[in-house]
Amino acid sequence: MNNKLILLNIVNLDDICIHSSSFSNCGRYLAFSYANNVSIYEVVSNINLKTLSDVNVDASFRSIIWIPYKNLDYYNLSDYRLFTVGLHGIINEWDLNLLRPKRSCTSYGGAIFSGVLSNSSDILIACDDGCVRSFSIWNEEFSEKKEELNFKKVHLRHNKRILSVCSVDDGRVFCGTADSMILICDTNNDEYSNVIKITSNRSKKRVKSENEKREDEPVSEENNVHVWCLLYISSENTLVSGDSNGNVMFWDVSTFTMSHLFTQHNNDVLSLGLLNNDTLFSAGLDSKVTLYTNNKSSNAMLLNDQLGANMKELDNSTKDSTTGWSVSGFKYPIKGDIRTLCINHVYGIVGSAGSSGSISLLRAFKFFDSKKSMYKLIYPSVSKFIPVVSMNSTKTLALCRYKHHCDLWYIPVSNLASSRDSDTTSVSDRSSDVELFNDNFYSNVPYKLCQMKMNQNKGGINSCLLSPQGDVVAILNQVGIQILLVNLKELKVSQVKFEYQNLIVSSMAFISNFELMINHFSEDKYVFSIYNVKDGSLSTVKYLDFNKHVIKISVHYNHTLCDFPSTAQFKGGKVWCVYYCLDGNVYISDHDNFLYFMLPRFDSNSRICSVSFNDNCEFLIAFSTNFKYYVYDISARVIVKYQGLMIQTIPNRVCNNNSLILNSFCISNLVIVQTTHNIFYFKLNEEPFAMIDSQDPEVKTPVSIKHNDEREQNKIDRNNSPNKKNFDGQRNSDNVRNKNKNDKYKGRIVIGPRRLYNIPSIENTIYEPVRYVKTNKSYKQGVVKEKGKNESKTEIVKFTDESSSKYTNIVKNEFIVHTDILLKDGKVNIISFKANIKDDFVRKKRYGN
Repeated sequence: MNNKLILLNIVNLDDICIHSSSFSNCGRYLAFSYANNVSIYEVVSNINLKTLSDVNVDASFRSIIWIPYKNLDYYNLSDYRLFTVGLHGIINEWDLNLLRPKRSCTSYGGAIFSGVLSNSSDILIACDDGCVRSFSIWNEEFSEKKEELNFKKVHLRHNKRILSVCSVDDGRVFCGTADSMILICDTNNDEYSNVIKITSNRSKKRVKSENEKREDEPVSEENNVHVWCLLYISSENTLVSGDSNGNVMFWDVSTFTMSHLFTQHNNDVLSLGLLNNDTLFSAGLDSKVTLYTNNKSSNAMLLNDQLGANMKELDNSTKDSTTGWSVSGFKYPIKGDIRTLCINHVYGIVGSAGSSGSISLLRAFKFFDSKKSMYKLIYPSVSKFIPVVSMNSTKTLALCRYKHHCDLWYIPVSNLASSRDSDTTSVSDRSSDVELFNDNFYSNVPYKLCQMKMNQNKGGINSCLLSPQGDVVAILNQVGIQILLVNLKELKVSQVKFEYQNLIVSSMAFISNFELMINHFSEDKYVFSIYNVKDGSLSTVKYLDFNKHVIKISVHYNHTLCDFPSTAQFKGGKVWCVYYCLDGNVYISDHDNFLYFMLPRFDSNSRICSVSFNDNCEFLIAFSTNFKYYVYDISARVIVKYQGLMIQTIPNRVCNNNSLILNSFCISNLVIVQTTHNIFYFKLNEEPFAMIDSQDPEVKTPVSIKHNDEREQNKIDRNNSPNKKNFDGQRNSDNVRNKNKNDKYKGRIVIGPRRLYNIPSIENTIYEPVRYVKTNKSYKQGVVKEKGKNESKTEIVKFTDESSSKYTNIVKNEFIVHTDILLKDGKVNIISFKANIKDDFVRKKRYGN
């Protein structure tokens, strides 16, 4: 039996350029900005938690500032205040509890090129009008500090732009200008006290003409030097500058003279980062990250590196060189120019990002080790925890989310699943007289039905959902929820007025075709409500009282009870919801009994990123961001032992270290997992059953064996019994008593024999699926291209089962943003949406088996 993987290339990712980035003080979070967006990335769990958008589409952030609350341990995200400044001339503060804009203030001086936190806990900004201004963020007039964001004073005035600013603990401020100067001032004075003049002569090779035979001659060229970045080393009273000439200069602040000059960069140096007093990094438009070390009597530098669990020693390639600062080496971590560097002092990580739209995280103390230096390579356009694609229940419609609009596609999944290899009907063969959902109408090519554009002044789209029947669309942006009704026959879209625009909504999900589950902030706590699209009512779900900020809700249906859940079928354990919270906890709710429970966490450095239920929602499999998983018994509320282990680990050969598990599906004993870089599957070849303790007099044999023996014995007793009616009545009474027991399992929960048996009473609802093999080129067939300027290629990959490997890749080395499953005629059809991005570093990297 052939199963199929259908790869759809209809999702176009936005090209982004990352201009600023910054790690939090605890090293757990990374914030980076592109255009008018700020994304919060959790480093330890490798997950992009949320993307915050400014309603101003012209916003462009250039600096990100983390400020912890001093009375807290600043470990959680809500323990910080987050500020951004940018070229749009606005200072923004973001609420990290609600994950939305909190307050803002204009710069009063035009564009802001740089911003830092001063020694007096004020924000200093470098403005386009040549001034350095400070803004107070704490109101100290009260006994307890209160938050604020108000203009305080102007510290410096210059006749040219101020491009960079650096604050020192003793109150001094260094300012880099656009006219070859570094100004030094004090926060208590309004004028600068000293000036460091940078030479404007740049040595450049003179290009020969065609008739010239003489050697190239260096030519001196005068220009105004732009001082893009400044950094202060307190232990040596040294100031470091990076400028538009590609020079990195070390200045002795006591004498205002240059002590070192490095010309390693071929273009502007835009960012500097200090790991410790003896290790410095620089990066710029030439895609190069350069390492500088201060060689002293010993070059050993220790780091509490949690990634390696041992104390590390920096590379000793410069140990025998002369003392003082020197260049130790360089790398090209990403393609394109590098606009920003960020240093994680807790884990010893150097982050770099730029025009490629990717973020490279390097282990600083393994900088020269080509195999171990790379920690993570993040692709924000791909690694989105909130899905970018939503499909209806029949998998014929797909709603693709972009920054300010959504595209609705028709997917001829029935034709793709049943097509022959030679079925390549052209787009022009369609007839407009045939109804939309006639399988003979569409060929193997997806078709865009419509595009839904949102008002750009309402912020970017956070999530979009398609109802199970595909006729209702819910879109969540910075302002609120937009409800749209789609007439699929006439292709008309109408808007339903959402009366509750004052709700601060964090996440939502359809639990039926006209019921929308909403997590929102109300009366200083997070609550759940159900919005009915038909009558416009909003009812509170009172039993969900765990008061958590939910960033994602996924809905799962009990397929053994109903094929499609409607409002009337909402009860009875047919609909299960999974709530992924901002703090890392995951809750499961069953609306039949109005109950919920929390899943066990793996550890503090990982999150549960995907949960899949079996066919009758009796068991689930939870996957973590560090590629571990466990099987969980929902009724017994315990983790089931599998192959003698409570926690299973996916081998490194299966998954790319840079990937993130986005979706998982459990079909009988077959588990299909989709990451951002590949799709693989494995089988649960052993089944949970009660392990019998010999010391327990009530339980003597394993449940599966015991039930089989009881069936055989009951069959013999019934045939030999003179009164079969009484025997049947006694047996039914015993079954009722066993069914009503509170403890479904006694003893230790483990995984059993080689095939999946009932657990118990699951045997009648499952089927034994076909086995699968790894994909190679010989299995890829049925490739269809859509005509047009931008070709969308639909790949159909067939896979059958002859594999002896436990974990098998179906497809790899692809950027996959979403996956769904369609069961048809006993076959498994995997529908995946892939996308291409500019930086194809990971695509060329070989991994897997």
